[in-house]
Amino acid sequence: MFWRLSLFACFVTCLCVSLADCSLVVAEKPAKGAQPPRTVDSSGIEWKERKWEIYAKDRGGTQYYFERESLSYPAKNRIYVWKKRIFPGKSSSQKEIVSYDEIDCRDEKYRSLELQGVNWDDSTTIIYKRPTPWTPIFTDTADEYFLDTFCRGVQPPVGSKEK
Repeated sequence: MFWRLSLFACFVTCLCVSLADCSLVVAEKPAKGAQPPRTVDSSGIEWKERKWEIYAKDRGGTQYYFERESLSYPAKNRIYVWKKRIFPGKSSSQKEIVSYDEIDCRDEKYRSLELQGVNWDDSTTIIYKRPTPWTPIFTDTADEYFLDTFCRGVQPPVGSKEK
């Protein structure tokens, strides 16, 4: 069940991104693993090497990572965080997806503000700069980790980037 929900959530996110009227920017050169261009022209979001920390793995073998240093609390009930999903085998069209996500703690939903895929040959896709539609965070999914750990009754960590 968890695997199916996770796969469905990934599919819906990718579908929404591809169907949305995206503002596209082509990466200047292929990345090593998940090494997108150093900066993105218009958004100000910094694409750089990250210190990934695993937070979940589903039955299908997809591994979920986030960068703890990037956690920020720009407003009440909002979290911004860099996340990465690594897919097993070549059953997925991409090896991994790196995204800068916004999590709405109150309404238990998330969206990607920017994202980029890494293909099986380590080349990168374009950086999608238009936010994806909001997606609910379902019970027993990897993203529920953020609700449980950083939203529900937990104050922002000391030294967090809260505006």
